[in-house]
Amino acid sequence: MNGFLTRSALTFIISTLFFSASAQTTNITAKTDTTFGPMEVAPEFPGGQANLLKFIDDNLKYPVEARKKKTEGRVIITFVVETDGTLTDIRVVRSLSVDTDAEAIRIIKLSPKWKPGNQHGQLVRVQYAMPIKFSLANKI
Repeated sequence: MNGFLTRSALTFIISTLFFSASAQTTNITAKTDTTFGPMEVAPEFPGGQANLLKFIDDNLKYPVEARKKKTEGRVIITFVVETDGTLTDIRVVRSLSVDTDAEAIRIIKLSPKWKPGNQHGQLVRVQYAMPIKFSLANKI
């Protein structure tokens, strides 16, 4: 039941908040020549959003200090999904605490390769933003 509540809560958070992505088409010979624009196919976690929620639920370890301080809320992470599916440039854009921020980054770094974004038949680098919720009710 606890796992169900966690997945339900994560599904709600992710569906009501945002996943944002913007494409960077990159000139292969000069990585500094990048342009931003809409993408035709967004990057995707292996198996889709349901698997992403399960991955987060299975791997989230509530930090001990955050639990002691009863810290709850969202950490918003951004990262780039590279053309080979690896995740780079992982950053916290909305902090909750040092411990929860570190845990959110750890989970993203633990992620398997994603299916990369696609624009006009070419794989593109895509910046992605994702909230990760910390709730004591779901992780006791």
